[in-house]
Amino acid sequence: MVVGMFPKKSLLDMIQDFVVYEYEGDRTIKKFCRYQQFPVANKAVERILIGKIPKERGQCRLGDARGRR
Repeated sequence: MVVGMFPKKSLLDMIQDFVVYEYEGDRTIKKFCRYQQFPVANKAVERILIGKIPKERGQCRLGDARGRR
């Protein structure tokens, strides 16, 4: 069932970068991103890394969530 959902490269990337372990007492809980969160998170990281000006990196003035002036 999982084989047809997404490419092997995406699955490996999700396992490597989008798995978080949370410790609760004597239990370890593994949390995995949802499939729809994966491409959006990768785009956000790419935008932050390649943006040349603050607006391209997603930075904006305080009180202005969209970065408009």
